[in-house]
Amino acid sequence: MKGNGSTPIARDYYFVDNKIAKEGIYYYRLNQVDNNGSSTYSTVLSVEMASAKVKVYPTFINNRVNILSANDQLPVTVIDMTGRVLREFTTTPNSVDVSDFGAGVYIVRVGMKLRGL
Repeated sequence: MKGNGSTPIARDYYFVDNKIAKEGIYYYRLNQVDNNGSSTYSTVLSVEMASAKVKVYPTFINNRVNILSANDQLPVTVIDMTGRVLREFTTTPNSVDVSDFGAGVYIVRVGMKLRGL
């Protein structure tokens, strides 16, 4: 992907790998190429993709959300619609108190791990 050139302002980049087709560990790194042609590789990061059947219920939540999975150590992140992370935990315990959340729509992300090597 093309960069933004030289800038004193921090820039965020993202990439969606549409070639992931199955479970496994995928490895990624960046290659930064400077204007003079020299390049530097980043640290390798791994992403573990797992196929796990997860049940999140009830659909309309009052005080608790229940998350059931055969894998009891999947990471769970609850995110609001602005992208702010509200809570992080694993699928154990299976029932989590969310009574402090206001009314609204939330994203529950289950099972994504990002690790540096």
